[in-house]
Amino acid sequence: NGVRYAQLGCNANQSRGDTVCANKLTVSEKKTVNGLLGGIQQLLTTPDRMNQFTTLVRKRLKQLQAKSTDGNVTGLERQMRDADRRVRNLTEAIANGGWNDSVAAKLKAEETRLATLKAQVAIANQQKPEQALPSDEVIRQQLWNLMKLVSTDPLRGREALARCLRPFVLTPEGEPTDRHYRATGALNLSLILKTPASSDLEAGVSGLKSCGGRI
Repeated sequence: NGVRYAQLGCNANQSRGDTVCANKLTVSEKKTVNGLLGGIQQLLTTPDRMNQFTTLVRKRLKQLQAKSTDGNVTGLERQMRDADRRVRNLTEAIANGGWNDSVAAKLKAEETRLATLKAQVAIANQQKPEQALPSDEVIRQQLWNLMKLVSTDPLRGREALARCLRPFVLTPEGEPTDRHYRATGALNLSLILKTPASSDLEAGVSGLKSCGGRI
């Protein structure tokens, strides 16, 4: 009747049989999605987990800020080393009798560039400005807004949520009488926090469960 029912499972088992992969366990797409949404809702409604989550988010943002700043300093230091090497090479060439106006001009230019780079490195190491990190309340509110959109406008909400999710992996585990999938993955909040340094922000959400049990 135009209703789509999908099952998730191992493609190798389905296409090539037990000799390639013995994992025959399948799980409904609907149950998987509900488990994922339920896990995020549980995160939002469990104060201890939410506090842990916001702490991890802020910690990761701070790491990315430091990495970004250190990367700029490292780039300047690399240029400074290259300029220093060129100055030494030109000085050695002059010492070995290679003096002429052209070499002298190159040496002067490289010495000026080296002095400029040293000053830039010194300034960069002193300043290292820190961007303001979003507060715990901002992180919490943005995640609430995202999940509210999922509930009020499922199509747009799930599209927005999909952009914030890193790939989730379903891993079969348990005894033969209690086989189930464990879902592990991560949230990337850069789109909803709109913080430049958070482009690689990840905070894990694992072991998701739905109201109906493990997925």
